[in-house]
This record gives sequence, structure tokens and C-alpha cells, in this order.
Amino acid sequence: MSVGRVALNAFSAQKNCSFEIMSRQPTPPELREGFEMFSRSLTGSFALYAWKTQLLPRLEAHREEIAPYIAIGQNALVQSSLVCIRSLDDFFLAPDKVPFEHDVLSHDFGFVHVGSPLGNSERTRINRMIVHMSYEPLWKAADYIGPSGDGSFDLPALLTAVVQRSIAFLDYCATAPLFSETDGLRKVSGLRRLAEIQLTNVQAVGLLERSRP
Repeated sequence: MSVGRVALNAFSAQKNCSFEIMSRQPTPPELREGFEMFSRSLTGSFALYAWKTQLLPRLEAHREEIAPYIAIGQNALVQSSLVCIRSLDDFFLAPDKVPFEHDVLSHDFGFVHVGSPLGNSERTRINRMIVHMSYEPLWKAADYIGPSGDGSFDLPALLTAVVQRSIAFLDYCATAPLFSETDGLRKVSGLRRLAEIQLTNVQAVGLLERSRP
């Protein structure tokens, strides 16, 4: 078990806290499966961007006749992107901030740069968006990737926070024994390259949208 989880177990027992800390260090196969879950969240965080830039333009000729279905897909992808961003934020939490025993953490891999990339205010807004029906509108401008001046989420800013931390994690993985085999290194480097390219593209789209009249 990692030192952080041992210490937190002792703290939780002493304070009668509700944290359910994993009682052992994950095995290499479990860590590899955890990395696959991290990979799915990282690629999934770009779902709305992919929809807006790759899929929706191809539906433009049919937009009027399939408008209700476009709205359904877009709303689902807004929430899907936010769920993945929130999942990545959880992945980087310190062990003493995670209430569930089997959560996969970057700390389990030996990554030391832990802590929420988003911060409490954005985590709260995302929680409200994806879990609660709220009178506070959180995403008013569905036609935008970036901020529109109406209080909607700034997707490039959210992605920048979690993806930059993810790239740092992938740089660490590239030197870790768990990924020392050729296939492991290829997977890590490929995912890092994809994340970097996609983030650059999202930021560029956000800048273009800021310049809209």
C-alpha cells in the first residue's frame, strides 16, 4: 500500500471519518486497467469539441429536418465532456480527498503532482450541471466551444487545466517501469501526442469564437 493510503487509513480510523481507503497497493494489472480508464476519460473529454468541429458540420445540410436529434446529441455530449473532465480532476486528487475505496488515482502510479486541477468552484459547477436539475443555467450558449459572455462554461479553460496535468502524468508514465515495454511506451506516447494536438485545436477554436462579433 502507498504511504499516503496507509497514513489516511490511520487518520480515518482515529477520526471515525467516512473515507473508504483501499487497503492495499493496486497490482500491475489493476494499474494497467486504471490507465485504460484514464485514457478513456482523457479522450472522452474532447467529445463536444469533436462533435462541433468534425460531426456537426457534416449534418449542416440536414440541420432543419433533424434538429431535435441534433439537440439530443449535443446535450449528451456537453454532459459527457463534463463527466470526463470531472473524472480526470478526481484522478489527480490527493488520497485524503477521495471518499471511495476503489477510485483510480494518479497517486497509485507514483505521480506526486496531486491536487484538483480545476479548483472547488469549477468542480461545484460541473457537479451541479451533471447531477442536478438547477435553476441556475450553466451552459446557455450551446453553439459555442469557448465562453460567450453569458456565464457559460469556458470549455478550453477547463480542458487546459485537466489536460495539461494529464500530459505531465503521461510524461511521468513514460519513465515508469510499469510502461517500460514497447507496447506500453507506444500507448503512452500516442496518447500524449493526441492530447497535445487536441488541446491546441480546442484552444484555437476558443480564440476564434472570442473574436465573433
